[in-house]
Amino acid sequence: MFLALRDLKAAKGRFALITVTVGMMALLVSFLSGLTGGLVHQNISSIQTVGGKIAYVGDDDLDRSTLTVPSRLLDSQPATAVAISRGKVAGDAFAILATKAGKQGPAAGDTPLPAEGHAVVSEAAAKTLNVSPGDEITINNKQQLKVDAVSGDDWYAHQQVIWTNLPPETPASFVVADGPELEIQGLTAMKVGKLPSTIASYKAESTSLNMINVMLLVITALVTGAFFTVWTIQRKPDIATLKALGATTPSLVIDALGQAAIILAFGIGAGLAITLAAAAGIGDAMPFVVSPSTTIVPAAGMFALGLLGAGLSLTFLRTASALSALGGNR
Repeated sequence: MFLALRDLKAAKGRFALITVTVGMMALLVSFLSGLTGGLVHQNISSIQTVGGKIAYVGDDDLDRSTLTVPSRLLDSQPATAVAISRGKVAGDAFAILATKAGKQGPAAGDTPLPAEGHAVVSEAAAKTLNVSPGDEITINNKQQLKVDAVSGDDWYAHQQVIWTNLPPETPASFVVADGPELEIQGLTAMKVGKLPSTIASYKAESTSLNMINVMLLVITALVTGAFFTVWTIQRKPDIATLKALGATTPSLVIDALGQAAIILAFGIGAGLAITLAAAAGIGDAMPFVVSPSTTIVPAAGMFALGLLGAGLSLTFLRTASALSALGGNR
């Protein structure tokens, strides 16, 4: 690392430029990862809390799916939840997730699901409606519910969630059940894990944003590789001299990779720090999730791909000849 550190000090401007470039890409990747995680959370978080094994839908697209829950399904096995795609409370649209009383509650699982005429309101919905336990809300100007608790940060297709208990004949989007799969005419059964992929907005958002993230990761590798390719070409006479003095090719490769690792670590660390600071200041202004999958994982991916790009650019280290430094090409 002796040569790498001396290079960093001797060419501060060049290395500062590539470090800032890596930092900007790290900022883009980590911020987009957090935004993608936030959008996914606001699409499917309520589905992830309902549990169950088998989901029954009336259409492959949940935005179009409408069904009346068969009474034999509710009677023959414990139904966890029925998602009602739309409902209005005080003029605001909400997702109403109807449940059978007696099951474990949403989110943390420690709040009993409400009986008929009662509701458990998610934290975001409670803030919008300005309600607390003991208050009453009215769904669609006709069904009055008493709020039993405020629990969980649950969303369904970007709508805030209200958990309640609705009659089986209420039109629904899907039903999740705990028992074995049943054949029911007019309904399609699937594993609960596949249910989020039937939400059109979830597919569109996650696919497009993940593709952008992948492209940014590839660009990181290309930019890092291009920088070190040019830098290595410019240093070819120096590298030849070092070889003439006895430096081995593996030691020079390790030295150059160490230099790349320092640049990537500083750049990625700075970009990630800015993202975390921005996330703290965003608050509820936009959906944003800070977790290992939106910070550590993309940062590690950028670091690995950056080193790969730098490593592929070091072929000139192997081809640089000590004879050229000693005048052997004359």
